[in-house]
Amino acid sequence: MAAGILFTAIVALPIQDEVLPPAARFTAAVAILMVTLWVTEAIPLEATALIPLIFFPLLGILTVQQSAEPYADQVIFLFLGGFIIARAMERWNLHHRIALNIIRIAGGFFHRLFQLADVGHPAGLPAYPRGMALLNEAGIPWYTVCHP
Repeated sequence: MAAGILFTAIVALPIQDEVLPPAARFTAAVAILMVTLWVTEAIPLEATALIPLIFFPLLGILTVQQSAEPYADQVIFLFLGGFIIARAMERWNLHHRIALNIIRIAGGFFHRLFQLADVGHPAGLPAYPRGMALLNEAGIPWYTVCHP
């Protein structure tokens, strides 16, 4: 409610165009509205992210196409694909299977596990806590695996 009042006040403020052009004033109003809705979570974050698609064309800041272009960036689709694959892996417990196969291949030697995970690469680091959790679930003491 307060965000809507603040939004309307900023849009309707009679500021001279030389001080702050209307497009800049409207953009600031949309930004304040988005920040308020994001922090208070009055609406879902996904809906908050779509506010510029609605308000920028209505307020004459950008056209619909210009407003939608950032949402169709290749990097956004790359992340979306990664999230979909991660969700599918989680849904079918593929991450458990991969971790168990790594432990099976590494055997009882912890140094082999680190060689397989390639600790020099940051992507290998998240595998360590998951592997330790799987060992704990299986009832295998970590020190029996870590001893070469």
